[in-house]
Amino acid sequence: ALIVAFVFCSQLAGLLKQYDVIYPSIYESVFENVSSSQAFMNPDATVADVLKGMDVPGFIADLLAKAIGENIGVAQMAESISTYITDMAMNAICFLILLVGVFIVAFILKIIANVLRGNFIIRFVDGLLGMALYACIFLVVVYLVFMILRYSMDASWFAGAKSFLTVDMKLDEPDVFRLSKYIYEHNVLYNIFHILF
Repeated sequence: ALIVAFVFCSQLAGLLKQYDVIYPSIYESVFENVSSSQAFMNPDATVADVLKGMDVPGFIADLLAKAIGENIGVAQMAESISTYITDMAMNAICFLILLVGVFIVAFILKIIANVLRGNFIIRFVDGLLGMALYACIFLVVVYLVFMILRYSMDASWFAGAKSFLTVDMKLDEPDVFRLSKYIYEHNVLYNIFHILF
């Protein structure tokens, strides 16, 4: 739940901001508080003056003022700070919404699973899906072993095993079928890795 909430909170915040769900009211409140701050009262103040008025240490305020530039006015700086604070607040709110939402959905799914587990048909389908999952895991392990084997065949340290496997799997005889030879030559994982890397 924490991972889902952390990953998707900025997307949900962007969606709420795009459709003006709660963003405008939060922004107005933050902007009003920022603008009423003593640091923003003087319209002729520089960026460094505003930052120092916000209790930022002098050397950091001067550094940030040089990085920001002096062409930014007090009003524009208040808007930028308000936007940043509002975005952070929206991310925090969306994180909490998603966290609670995922917990509620997981709890409901757990209740539904417990109710359905008593049904014979659901138990049967669950068993079939479990067998299919274990078969897929087994196939992935087999393909992974054969992929490592195929990558190792050209290594000099593997020469002794290569000569044995070439004879055992009939790799030099194209007319002979062996299941191990078929998996070795038609390895899905090897083909994917060969395309990607």
